[in-house]
Amino acid sequence: MSSSADWQRPDFQKTARSLMAKSTSVTPDFGFDWSSKATLINVTQQRTAAAFDLVKYILDNNNSDEDITIIGVSHGGNVAIQASKILGDLGFKVNLITLNTPEETDEPRLLGDNFAFTNSWENPLVNNEGINDFIQFTTDGDFVAKGLSTELFEYDKVEMEKRGWESYELSNKYFWYQGTKIHGTGTANTEEIDKVDTKLSPIPKKCRLPFQTRKI
Repeated sequence: MSSSADWQRPDFQKTARSLMAKSTSVTPDFGFDWSSKATLINVTQQRTAAAFDLVKYILDNNNSDEDITIIGVSHGGNVAIQASKILGDLGFKVNLITLNTPEETDEPRLLGDNFAFTNSWENPLVNNEGINDFIQFTTDGDFVAKGLSTELFEYDKVEMEKRGWESYELSNKYFWYQGTKIHGTGTANTEEIDKVDTKLSPIPKKCRLPFQTRKI
């Protein structure tokens, strides 16, 4: 969980630039803030409320005819996934990049030849109508994304690749005992992100969000 003020910090800015370089978007916007509506241990319902707020923020502030890429760190990634579902229901598509987002797929249950998931609003493997392309970054040993969450990273990685999406595991440049460096952007090795030779696919024009003409 982070606020818009967090995204102005030098470490967040450095990570944001590295992630933005993987997108087809040009104009950054760090104005959305959902931290005030969530507790420290936030729950799905709080993230759902934040997702609706994010969709409204995007629709109200999109003033350029370019692809929309939502970048989410930690549970912000789950907010982004939920927002993409809402936008998909409206007939639009966005690109997603997540960093150290905890697995929210829960344990998959095999039904015939198909997997069914609970908590599917935050599962891009199920609700992906609004996702044009998706890149997932996870830091090895991240306390939340790989420590407290379910052990489905490898399963998700395979399933994402089946959909043409990409998933990368970064080495952890810090040790666990270094306090705030155990999760989020703190563990991310931006040099490794920069070396990843990939780019999100452009969004077809018919699926892009309408943009507003901003009055001066």
